[in-house]
Amino acid sequence: MADSNDMNGSGPQRPPRRRTAAGPGAGASQDTMQFIALAAKSREQAQTQGAPGPRPGAAGPAQGAAPQDGPYTEPVGRIETERGNASSEPTAFQGAPSGERAEFYDFGLPYGEDAGSRTDDGLVKRRHSRRDRRRRRIRRTVIAVVVLLVVALGVSGALLARSALSVRDRAGEAVGIVNSVKDKVTSGEFSTLPDDAARLQALCADIEAETSGPLWAAASVIPVVGSDVSAARELVSVLSEVSADALVPMAEQLAGATPGRLFADGSINVSAVCAVVDALADSAEVLGSANGRVQAIGDTHVAQVTELVETAKDGFAVLDGAVKASESLSPVLPAMLGAQGTRSYLVMAQNNVEIRANGGLGGSQGVITITDGQMEIGDFRGSLRVSDDQQVLLTDEENNLFNKMTGNVGKVTGDATMIPDFPRAASIIGQLWEAGMGQHVDGVIALDPVFLQYLLGLVGGVTLPDGTAVDGTNAATVLMHDVYWNYPQEESDAIFASVAQAAFDRILSGIGEADMAGLVQVFARGCDEGRFIVWMEDADEEQAIEDMGIANELPDAGDVDGVPEAGVYLNNVGYSKMDWYLDLNVDVSSGMKRGDGTTTYDVTVDIANTCTEAEAANLPGYVGVNKWMDDGSIQLVPLERYIVYLFAPAGGTISDVNVQVNGQADMTMKEGTYNGLNVTYGMLDLYDEESCTVTYTITVPSDAAGELQMRVTPTCQDAREGNL
Repeated sequence: MADSNDMNGSGPQRPPRRRTAAGPGAGASQDTMQFIALAAKSREQAQTQGAPGPRPGAAGPAQGAAPQDGPYTEPVGRIETERGNASSEPTAFQGAPSGERAEFYDFGLPYGEDAGSRTDDGLVKRRHSRRDRRRRRIRRTVIAVVVLLVVALGVSGALLARSALSVRDRAGEAVGIVNSVKDKVTSGEFSTLPDDAARLQALCADIEAETSGPLWAAASVIPVVGSDVSAARELVSVLSEVSADALVPMAEQLAGATPGRLFADGSINVSAVCAVVDALADSAEVLGSANGRVQAIGDTHVAQVTELVETAKDGFAVLDGAVKASESLSPVLPAMLGAQGTRSYLVMAQNNVEIRANGGLGGSQGVITITDGQMEIGDFRGSLRVSDDQQVLLTDEENNLFNKMTGNVGKVTGDATMIPDFPRAASIIGQLWEAGMGQHVDGVIALDPVFLQYLLGLVGGVTLPDGTAVDGTNAATVLMHDVYWNYPQEESDAIFASVAQAAFDRILSGIGEADMAGLVQVFARGCDEGRFIVWMEDADEEQAIEDMGIANELPDAGDVDGVPEAGVYLNNVGYSKMDWYLDLNVDVSSGMKRGDGTTTYDVTVDIANTCTEAEAANLPGYVGVNKWMDDGSIQLVPLERYIVYLFAPAGGTISDVNVQVNGQADMTMKEGTYNGLNVTYGMLDLYDEESCTVTYTITVPSDAAGELQMRVTPTCQDAREGNL
């Protein structure tokens, strides 16, 4: 038999007892038998010692009533107290109404007993409050509801899974149609595009109807994964809208174009390309809205959905860029492609190891002519120098900022790119070409070896006469490093020119086989990095180029309410090929709004010569700088010599300039202007493993729109580090 400690909760809990219908011993449990034995013993003691007094805290018998039969045993311990403060004295049940306190005891102790709560043999009747009964009813109800919810969710989950599989299958079919359409556009099979677009529209509408139902709507509010369901529904809705309002009209428009590949064997299908551009331009509003909706999709948690959303965001961003370009190009593209007469464009391969503000020395250049889409490429040659009487006259600002050290900007095509405003630099190059070669050009296209490597990655590589492969994995390294380290000095420039021409030939012949989406991405990347830039002599065409963001023009000084753009540019004035070792990193802080409405930005420019002592000891003669020493001798040194230019945005200023070269203040900065823009500049010498840090503050006028943008001269750094 358990002791009083067990009854007070310190020991294991005893299972509930029950009254038996037969006598005390019939079918009774061990606990019941113990209870009966205790009660009998208590009666015997009472008969021997006399009846006890009234129970503490219990009401006595009513006046005139017969004394209560049976003995009273002093309470041993209280089991449970409901509602109210605990009391050391038990309280009679008194038929307690709902919410009243009730005391319950074990082994002959009162369980909320009243005058009629005992049996003849001294057992205590168990009484339950209405609250207990209500709690049991509530518990049973909750359990029933939970069971129903589990069943409902199980059924709904099965239905949702079946629906998701159906959507997946139809989405796969839609992707197949899209790929087929893309292939047909590239190959010029336009006649069946309307049928394909109609099938795609029907599929997308069907998928949208499936995912717009109550089952998917309910799933979108499930914690955690609900955001993934919402993202999938939004993507489906966007694709349905695009297929109906953009792809179908585009297909109808393309169906009327001249059949044939967009690009093939060095020619452009002008009719088809213009039809694609016009169709994209006409769908600009729909596609722009779709891009906005896709980019606004929030975080997701399921890996497959996250991958799908990221792919959609990247794809629509590229498409949005193509649409904006198409809007600008659509009116002028036929003329640019020679549909209205032959066009000639000078193509310049810039060499970033001899850095110029726009990218690099124009070490190789040749002319491409286009007549109604048919392209021909002439021979490439090195940089062109004209006589003094043929040179292009420069402004006083241009002479002071860009020409004082070399005197070549107005005479050498390769040095004209020292002017960071590419439209001005390209205009000078065009004039020099016409003066020196007697050939007028309608525009200038500049690109660097890094961009060439991007293109060769799409169209395939070329092989040098000595068997060296040049392709999408190594073109930049071959052109900016290997030709100077692995070949005689007198051959290096010629090899650079021959590789550049072979690469262009390969691009023109293979571009028709290239993936169109990949081609768009490559050009977008080249434009963003400043590695593919274009100038057109015609004002309307040049405006289209500027709208596309590939003109590399400096800001108009009067455009103080536009997006502010500053710049950090370098010109190599040591005439070395040391810029393979150049690191140039620019960091711009967040803007700080001032009381007068202007905004300030802290800028840090880090410049380093990463050439090691071991590399310096083995530099080819054409790479380092031949320096006059104090004793009159000439010595090859690993020197990087630059003019560093810090351009302020339109209406902006530069202040608090601090320069540290190897930790010492060792560079003098001057102030000037160029076409109304404030410029701070100075000359910097860095030998092997030396570095420089320039810090300054840019203040942007209060009328400027948006955050400060920073344009920086592109370098070889990523190619050297293998990060292309």
